[in-house]
Amino acid sequence: MLTVNYGTHNVFDTIVCEVYEWHGTTYTTSDTYTYEYTNASGCASVDTLHLTVNYTAYGIDELVACDSLTWIDGITYYESTNTPTYSYAGGAANGCDSVVTLHLTVNYGTHNVFDTTVCESYEWHGTTYTTSDTYTYEYTNNNGCASVDTLHLTVNYAAYGIDEQVACDSLTWIDGITYYESTNTPTYSYAGGAANGCDSVVTLHLTVNYGTHNVFDTIVCEAYEWHGTTYTTSDTYTYEYTNASGCASVDTLHLTVNHSTTGIDMQEACDSLLWIDGVTYYESTSDVNAPTFTLTNAAGCDSVVTLNLSLNHSVTVDYYLTISDDDLPFTYGDTTFLPGTVQSGDYTIVLETADGCDSVVTLHLTVTGINDYLMNVEMNVYPNPTNDKVNVQLSVNNAVLTSKAEIQLYDMYGKWLKTWKVTGETTEIDLSPYAASVYFIKLVDGQRMIGVRKVVKE
Repeated sequence: MLTVNYGTHNVFDTIVCEVYEWHGTTYTTSDTYTYEYTNASGCASVDTLHLTVNYTAYGIDELVACDSLTWIDGITYYESTNTPTYSYAGGAANGCDSVVTLHLTVNYGTHNVFDTTVCESYEWHGTTYTTSDTYTYEYTNNNGCASVDTLHLTVNYAAYGIDEQVACDSLTWIDGITYYESTNTPTYSYAGGAANGCDSVVTLHLTVNYGTHNVFDTIVCEAYEWHGTTYTTSDTYTYEYTNASGCASVDTLHLTVNHSTTGIDMQEACDSLLWIDGVTYYESTSDVNAPTFTLTNAAGCDSVVTLNLSLNHSVTVDYYLTISDDDLPFTYGDTTFLPGTVQSGDYTIVLETADGCDSVVTLHLTVTGINDYLMNVEMNVYPNPTNDKVNVQLSVNNAVLTSKAEIQLYDMYGKWLKTWKVTGETTEIDLSPYAASVYFIKLVDGQRMIGVRKVVKE
C-alpha cells in the first residue's frame, strides 16, 4: 500500500514599519524572501514572504518666539534649541510614526533705563517732555518682541529777563543783529548763566519809531504851493523836519508842472459832421467862425481845440441800358446776369467819389427778347454743394426734349466751360477739373434756354 505526502508552500504578504523578523532573520528593506525547510511529513517545503517596509516620517517645526514657548510636548522653553522631538503614533500617511523636531529661536524684549538731566525740555521717542518725571515707552524691537524703555528725567529751567528798548529807525542789539521793526521776540542766551547750569535768556522788547519819509508824485498845471513855497517848474524838492515821534524826517516832492495847449482839428466829411461839441455842422468852417471846444490834454491841463472843417457832398447818377438776351452774360458791379435769369428793372450800386463820398449809381435796365421755356420740365441738381461730380436730373411732364437738348456749364463770370448731351433722365457732370467756386448749369434745347441752376464746388 502506497502513501504520498506533499511539501508545504506558504505565501505571506506583510507590511511593517522600520523592521521585520522572519524565521530568525531581521529584514529592513522591502523585497520577496524565501525560506526552505522539511515539513512534518518529511517533504521539502518553501515559504515565500512578500515584504513591504515603511518608515517613520520626520519633520521640523520651525518656530520663533519672544521670551519663551510652550510646545506640543507641554514643555516651556526659554532658550533657543534644535533638539526636542515629539512622536505622533501612526501619524504618517503609511501608518508609521511621525516624528517632529523643534527648531526654536527665542528672542527677547528690550528693557533700557535712562537717567537724564536737561534744561527746559527733552524729546524722547518723538514726544517732548518739559517736566521732571519717570516716563516709559513701549514698542516692538527689531526681533518683534514687546519692549519697554524707561526714562528717569530731571528738567531744569533757564533764567529769563526783559530788555526794554526804544529807538528811531533801527537798533543793533547785543546779539549783533540790527532790528528795523518793533518786536518782542528776539532772545539772547548766556550759556550756563543760571544757577542750575541752564542758560540765562534775555528777551528784547523793542519799540522802533520811524522818521517820516513821505514821497509825493504830483502833477499840476502851471504852478504848485508846497510847505509855503510856490513851484512853477518840474523838479524834485525835499523838506526836512522832526516828526511827532522825535525822529528825523524828510518829505520828497516829485513835481511835474504841465501847461495848457491849443490845437486844430482838421476834418473832412461828406454832407455833414457831428463834432465833439455835440453840434452837427452842414457847412465848411473858416477862421472867422471856427468852433472851439475845451478838452483835457494828455498832461491833464486844458486843451482848446479849433474845428477846421471841409465838407464834401455825395452825388447820384442814373444809367439807362437796353440789352437783349443774346447780350448776356453781363456784369454790373459785383453782380453777373446770366441768360434767362435777368429781368428788366432798377439795380443800384454804391461807389465812392474822388472826395470819398457816396456815389449812388442806379442802372435802369431794359431786357428785350427773353423767352421763358419752362416747358413743364423740372431740373434738379445734386449733390449740391459737391466735391467733384453732380447729377442733373430732368423730369419732363407734358413736354418733349429734342435731340439737340444739352447741358452747358458756365463759371460765375458767365464764361462757357463745357457742354454735355442730354442722353436720358439723369446726366452726370464732372466738376473735378475745376477749382472750388460757384458755377451755373444751363439746360438748352436748340435756341431755347429752359432752366439754370447754381452749383457750389467745395
